[in-house]
Amino acid sequence: MATAIVEAKRKKKRKRKTHPELSLETSGLVALHRSRFIEWHPTAVVACESTSDGSVVAVARESGSLELWDTDSWTCFQRIPGSESAAITCLGWVRDRVTGCWRLFSGGLDGTLIEWDIQAQRSKHVADSYGGAIWSFAIEPEAGLEEGAPHRIAVACDDGCLRLFVVEDGVPGISYLKSFPKVEGRALSVAWHPERHALLCGSSDGCMHVWQIGPTQELLRITTGDGSGAEQCIWAVLVLADGTMVSGDSLGKLQFWDAQFGTLLYAFQQHKADILALAASPEGDLVFASGADVQVALFRRIKEKTGIDRWVFIDCKRPHTHDVRAMAVIPQPDADSPLLLTGGNDSQLFAYSVSRFTKEHATRITKRPEPPELQLAVPTDATGPSGRLLCMQRSHLEVWQLGQAANRLLPGASPSQPQEGMEVEIAVQPRLLVKLEMAGPSHNLSSAMSPDGQLIAVSDHSHVRLFKLDVSEEDGLQNPPNVYSQPLPAGLPGACRMAFLPDGKRLLAVAADGTASLVDIQNAKILHTFTEARAKQMALPSGLAVPQRVQRASRSLLPPVAAVAVSADGCWAVIASARYVNVFNLESLEHQGRIPAPQESGLITCVALGPASDALALGFASNQVALYDVATCKPSAWTMQNKHSLPKRLLDMEGSICGISFNPSPQAAALLVHTQSSFCHIDLDKPLPTDRPLKKVRRPHPNSSEAVPAGHNFRVLPLGHPCLLLGFVSPTAALLVERPWTDIWQGFPAPVYRHRYGT
Repeated sequence: MATAIVEAKRKKKRKRKTHPELSLETSGLVALHRSRFIEWHPTAVVACESTSDGSVVAVARESGSLELWDTDSWTCFQRIPGSESAAITCLGWVRDRVTGCWRLFSGGLDGTLIEWDIQAQRSKHVADSYGGAIWSFAIEPEAGLEEGAPHRIAVACDDGCLRLFVVEDGVPGISYLKSFPKVEGRALSVAWHPERHALLCGSSDGCMHVWQIGPTQELLRITTGDGSGAEQCIWAVLVLADGTMVSGDSLGKLQFWDAQFGTLLYAFQQHKADILALAASPEGDLVFASGADVQVALFRRIKEKTGIDRWVFIDCKRPHTHDVRAMAVIPQPDADSPLLLTGGNDSQLFAYSVSRFTKEHATRITKRPEPPELQLAVPTDATGPSGRLLCMQRSHLEVWQLGQAANRLLPGASPSQPQEGMEVEIAVQPRLLVKLEMAGPSHNLSSAMSPDGQLIAVSDHSHVRLFKLDVSEEDGLQNPPNVYSQPLPAGLPGACRMAFLPDGKRLLAVAADGTASLVDIQNAKILHTFTEARAKQMALPSGLAVPQRVQRASRSLLPPVAAVAVSADGCWAVIASARYVNVFNLESLEHQGRIPAPQESGLITCVALGPASDALALGFASNQVALYDVATCKPSAWTMQNKHSLPKRLLDMEGSICGISFNPSPQAAALLVHTQSSFCHIDLDKPLPTDRPLKKVRRPHPNSSEAVPAGHNFRVLPLGHPCLLLGFVSPTAALLVERPWTDIWQGFPAPVYRHRYGT
């Protein structure tokens, strides 16, 4: 087995094709099939909000899906699928002082307030706004909240009213409290006064209203327009720690207003289009603004020698290519500065240091936002790069027949002296076999395909569906296959993760709470139910003060199921959460044991079972890799010997490991691990390399460079495009699914035009 898998040389882009390439090693040739036929459509970021301890950030997308990110490693540890009618506009967290857990709420243009069940990946409680579309909401500041007092949520509604809803500790759901008088236009934005006695509301008629909460009374009405008669929407408002009010409007004006009299203090026309989002530092001396002109601008309060405060524009950055629609400041108690997070129509998330905004570049959180769920299906007797690829995106599934490479190089190549990066002729092009549109209001939760590619299971929140593809031999691949629905047990719940056993006769379906059902497909019955991986509610010690019994959000919100894998011989199954792995013996139908993740490794991001039935590989957010023996649930000899000496080039790969693939040959102890932008080949039989500096070699192009020369173990290769999937399809071939970001970028709505010098 060759230990070098190469990145392609830059060629003229050819869409929807596979590019096989060769890698030369002393032990033979390896073909890397680079495929770009998968359609990938990430959607805009419309809202983001962090927990009060800053350990978790919730992100809402235009598709209605929600993402939970761990801010220590910037790993997305939970995704909640959306629905066709979802139109989320705002997010907020409430810390329940009875249970100690964090509760997530959202509001949307469909006029509903939703509390989300994060573990079950679905809505828990839905309440009507009683005023149409919800443009924004604001949750009452937790600091200083009296013991036993409910949490109040101020909601800006389409009918022009502000409404108050309450959330009781220990009681699920949201209750209506009161409405404020209706004003002209729509209520678009709302913010709490730091002392919680008043609310600031921005409307679509260019006015701001300050409402007293106790006895309902309008304290101030501020007209933000300049008298020109231009329509002016107040898209975003803030109230700073000293009571100063800030507004951002559809004319691109950022304005600061006096807390007592509502007089204009300062106005800035830094933005050339709508200001859609505002955020402030905890001290209130820094304000960030962004919107349709993509610039993220910083304004600072400066104290003059006379003792008078003055607001000034400091700097701006433009990491986004399209409208910025979401912005939040994230507390970082263990760091010297909070973080600013922005998201927009380009589907990207960027993080900035608040205190070093002018000195440091923005950091891209992920290069593959909202990726499709992909799964390879390769028959165990396959001798070449054949098989099928399952792609799940929101409400539909696609099944692709993989292409095949010819046993010859392209014309002009020397067969006697093949070189790395040489392209090989394609004998069979990849082909879309079938596209299945799933009926139902909610998007797909999970999917799986049998190793022979004939059975497909797909699940939403309520139930699992099974389909069989029938491709007759005489048809070859010229005609679409017939698709038949197959029966499943009536009591089978919806599954968040699924995996077929190698024989294709049994299906392991794991519910969101960790309950695993082993299903006999032929007889449509449940053979056994495993409950050992179910989430256990930990009882809180009584008599402790609230802060002592509250865990960090990043620990309490972790789901019980993150990944599922089944061994090649069908003897073992593993169900992994972010912190531990449960191992099950499928022959004796018993729980074999639990493997905890090392504390220093971070969250578990992926798992894989090797061709040798006792080998389990774990990938972590810290880019560490560990091997375990599933029979004993203990670290392997390789891990015990090397766990503290993994090469720096592996640990420093950009992003976190999101996929592991074993070489299917039992004689080749090799792994491919990949992040969103690079991958590494690991030969378990070779010694670990030293991290000595390597001699630089002049390359024809940066994208054809290799971080480590051929023949070295732990060879890391950067990728020029986001990696959606990487895995072995045979002992001598691997499949890389990628898409150039330029292709994705073209599908976004056009941004505001900005003239650039020299164009």
